[in-house]
Amino acid sequence: MSMLFALPAGVTRRLTSAPRWAKQAAMLALDVVALVVAAALIPWLLGVPLSELIFIEDHQVFLAIFVPLGLALLWILQFYAMVIRTLDHTAVSRMVLAGIGLSALAMMIYLDRTGLAKAVALGLLTGGLATGLAGLGRVAARLSLAPGSIRAGRGAPLLIYGAGRAGHQLASALAEDPQFRPVAFLDDDPALSNLRVGALRVYPARDLERLSARHRTKKIAIAIPSLGRRRRREIMDRLVGRDFEVLSIPGFADLMAGKLSVSDLRKVEIDDLLGRDVVDLSRSRLHRWFEGRVAMVTGAGGSIGSEVARQLAQLGLKRLILFEVSESALYTIHQELSQNAGDLELVPVLGSVTDRHRLETVFAAQGRGGIDAVFHAAAYKHVPLVEANALAGITNNVLGTEEVAEIAGRQGTARFVLVSTDKAVRPTNVMGATKRLAELVVGAAQERHPKTIYSMVRFGNVLGS
Repeated sequence: MSMLFALPAGVTRRLTSAPRWAKQAAMLALDVVALVVAAALIPWLLGVPLSELIFIEDHQVFLAIFVPLGLALLWILQFYAMVIRTLDHTAVSRMVLAGIGLSALAMMIYLDRTGLAKAVALGLLTGGLATGLAGLGRVAARLSLAPGSIRAGRGAPLLIYGAGRAGHQLASALAEDPQFRPVAFLDDDPALSNLRVGALRVYPARDLERLSARHRTKKIAIAIPSLGRRRRREIMDRLVGRDFEVLSIPGFADLMAGKLSVSDLRKVEIDDLLGRDVVDLSRSRLHRWFEGRVAMVTGAGGSIGSEVARQLAQLGLKRLILFEVSESALYTIHQELSQNAGDLELVPVLGSVTDRHRLETVFAAQGRGGIDAVFHAAAYKHVPLVEANALAGITNNVLGTEEVAEIAGRQGTARFVLVSTDKAVRPTNVMGATKRLAELVVGAAQERHPKTIYSMVRFGNVLGS
């Protein structure tokens, strides 16, 4: 349908880039024509020849009153403040109000010349026709000038999961962008099946594979911003398991604030797959405790240690010590954190947790106050490797933990946290056994150094590690 009204691309570009006042003047001229035509058509339909109509004094008076006041009404209803390429349901509401207003205006003018019944009938006909013609002009302009009509058929086909308000807004936004082309909605609500939202049909979620094959696409956008994480994970699992490239949109608050755009479509993050909300450490009481203090992370370049370091870097520390035995891993995490360190002092330290002298040097270098918190994440944790190198695993995981825990207690560290593993529960392999021994070592250190708070946390398989 839109292709019937499509203008040449060069003409469209010139029109869309014209000044706002020029576009408003063009719409004003179209409305003048609409009001005049509507006022002329009604008498013509009643049998008055058009050649004579323009010479009838009563009709001239009608036009002189109806056209200026009608334009003023349209101006009050902000018809000339609307952006043509983004017409929506608010434009329809204004059209209805304009129809009522123009009909009432025409009735009052006719009442001076005829009876009430005839004035009401003529007023409704004139107002309705004038509004229809004004609306038709805007719809024609929308179809001709909207960028979506020029790029129809381009972009990667995209299925939209969710036919609610967010899905409708996303489909409208995609009409302005050549990257994606929405082809259908999917929704779990059976009441929406086979209905149309905008220009797209809504299909039940079970038709996913059929629609994917029909439109030759594996791209799908989840447009349900208020969806709970558990339900979102269920949907993600189903889609990812079928090799779909899943895109998502921002949260409900951003959507309602009008911040949604096509550029906000993103691939699903690992956090989206969690069955729970992510803990925001920056807003918890942890921030108040760590602010202005010194912390150290052992194994800071590892998968767990690096994430602990990232989280600590956001808590207002004065200094963060990154202790790591691997030069490349230490360099990587230090460079990453340095980009947004701000006032945080980062201290990269190369060393092994089994090296007592190196550890004592690091603690002593902090001077008065020492290190307030130690997160001991350094460990050999790959089960097959530790199984094949049991002695190295015991040395690093058990004796290394004893060295760090003991020195932290002697130096008066306020808190010591051991990063353990769920494999320490009734261990069935060497790695699990070494971590269980490390937990016992930390428990023993607590008895020797009661002023330090020792604690342990057991991690399962780390998502994204």
